[in-house]
Amino acid sequence: MKLKKIASLMLAGVMAVSMLAACGSNGTENGGASSEEEKPSTGYADVFNAELTARAQERVTFTDSTALDAVVDEAIGAINSNTILGSLNYNTVQRIQTAVGGSFIPMLNDLDDELDLLPGFPYDGATLNGTMNAVAVTPGELDEPDTIAAVYAFDGTKVDVKSALKQIAQNMSASISGLDNEQQNHLNTQLVYNLHYTGEISVRSKTYENSIADVTITFVVVTISRTATV
Repeated sequence: MKLKKIASLMLAGVMAVSMLAACGSNGTENGGASSEEEKPSTGYADVFNAELTARAQERVTFTDSTALDAVVDEAIGAINSNTILGSLNYNTVQRIQTAVGGSFIPMLNDLDDELDLLPGFPYDGATLNGTMNAVAVTPGELDEPDTIAAVYAFDGTKVDVKSALKQIAQNMSASISGLDNEQQNHLNTQLVYNLHYTGEISVRSKTYENSIADVTITFVVVTISRTATV
């Protein structure tokens, strides 16, 4: 009887330890899930990267960015619902530019301010390498990024997001390939800077209500930032 009692106590102890271990494991898993929720991956960057040429992929690897999402959400909220309908044909992917009209000016200004973009924004994705390559590296601020961005819009109910991303990537691929990988100091040509690039993608949608019709517009913002090392 004593042996049976001792065996029972030992079994109970093992079960208790197992339960505690399980609880600890679950706590770790939940913590990991919480971390994942803070930085969700939409997969849009993967679609974009896959459509770039091999050389463009060597220059820049794009990632999804929740921080950029937050900036874009605020910016597209500044667009006037009463004027947006007449600005573009949203049945196809459209590049947003200042010349389009006043509807997008508040959005563009917000993006420019928050992202601290180089002069000339909004840029044409097909030629943005010219803008970036023309900017001289500042010797004392090698870690301070120089950032450019291209903005596109379309009716997300009529244009598939992944198809749009592929089209945008194809449009930008040549200019991304043309980004310089080094730059000489303009005062000392013996000093050469190695250039490094990072890219971010944000895809956000908003429904605009007005007296004519409600329209849901999907915006794609693509940013490229450059830093340098000696």
